[in-house]
Amino acid sequence: MERMSGQDATFIYTETSRTPFEIGTCLVIDTSAQEDGAGQLDRLREQLLTRLHLAPRLRQRVQRLPFDVHHPVWVDDDRFDIAYHVRQSRLPSPGTREQHTELLDRLLSTPLDHSRPLWEMYLVEGLEGGRSALFVKIHHAAADGLSGLQLLTALVDLEPEPDAGAHAARPWSPQRRPGPVRLVAGAGLDLLRHPLAVPRGVARFGVDLASTVLTSRTPAEVIGASLAPPSPFNRRLSPRRTVRFFELDLDDVLAVRSAEGVKLNDVVLCVVGGGLRRYLERRCQPTKPSLITYLPVTTRTGGEGTGNHTSVVSARLGTDEPHPVIRLHRVADQTRAAKARAGGATPPLILDLAAVAGPAAGAMLERLAVAAGLTQRLRLAGNLIVSNVASIPVPVYVLGAPVEEVYPVGPITDGVALNFTLVSYEGRIGLSLLTDPSVMPDPEVLVDDCLAEWEELRSQVLG
Repeated sequence: MERMSGQDATFIYTETSRTPFEIGTCLVIDTSAQEDGAGQLDRLREQLLTRLHLAPRLRQRVQRLPFDVHHPVWVDDDRFDIAYHVRQSRLPSPGTREQHTELLDRLLSTPLDHSRPLWEMYLVEGLEGGRSALFVKIHHAAADGLSGLQLLTALVDLEPEPDAGAHAARPWSPQRRPGPVRLVAGAGLDLLRHPLAVPRGVARFGVDLASTVLTSRTPAEVIGASLAPPSPFNRRLSPRRTVRFFELDLDDVLAVRSAEGVKLNDVVLCVVGGGLRRYLERRCQPTKPSLITYLPVTTRTGGEGTGNHTSVVSARLGTDEPHPVIRLHRVADQTRAAKARAGGATPPLILDLAAVAGPAAGAMLERLAVAAGLTQRLRLAGNLIVSNVASIPVPVYVLGAPVEEVYPVGPITDGVALNFTLVSYEGRIGLSLLTDPSVMPDPEVLVDDCLAEWEELRSQVLG
């Protein structure tokens, strides 16, 4: 039994049936030389069973406490069934990218079952060119983007034919599920062990607020709120999701970065900002003042394990600036200043209200904030999210087949109906755009606008 952190628990308390906090990764694999059908699925399940000790969270489920007197705990699932979590689907011929994303739309629109470990894996066969895909979905309470990617890479291979003895199955038997009395007693002991946790949180928050008098930080930044301008994307969501994938050439992005003296992430933010400007102008929507993005920032230093270790900053995307190179430098100035103003390694109040209110009161206040629709009414989490997960520095393989493309998928929620998430792999930056079709019925248009903006930026900088 392991208790969640306040930040992890926030993703449990604040989700609804329409807004599950789930993240994913899609791997496109060259399986043209591999068998398909049930044999592939059996091999995948067998391989995962030998490696689940590398990711114990995959055999644990969430157990909430009576009245949420403390944060939920992770407990072993005594009915764990690999066949439930690892499934197979086959696309109808010709297996186009559109058919693939339509399948992913359905999977992303179906929340995970909280009575089981919070993850699912789908082996998708029948893509054009003899390719397949592996799609993994996991709850945000179990992993942030970086730890989710690390968890995934622990379950794939770094060579086509790994040493058969490198991963030997380990015996596993679930620990006994705790009853209500044990759960409440354990919560009481945890609170007694850390009697000063809330006073320290309140003191730290007070110091941070007081420091705004002497620094350029604002109270909103201390809380973690962005106070973004109105936009078409700050609306209540339906249960449906739509995902689209696209790529940027990594070498070209690095060349633009070097030529202009900015960060890789600044280049991507400039492209997204320019794409949104084109999209909004076409619909006669305002581009001024600039839209604001939420930027998750990892606070990991190594060895933190799974779960969330993330802070956030906000930056203007320059949707009010028509010139891409000027926008790029404005974005770079924004992100540089935002990260310099950011707090320490602790998550801001918006991501862990329990740090200053205590677990029970924090859970109640977070649920009330969701019920009141504060995120979309006040636009506390920006107009959209752009998250740079990581770089995968080496080729990876699944069942001996090379992974050609990697696309991470981040969450959306009420008031933030648009999420771009990216990862660098094998000379490409793979990006996903996740949205709600009731908010944005034409995400492929925004993808085209972003690509058009990238071509303009690249041509102006590199010629």
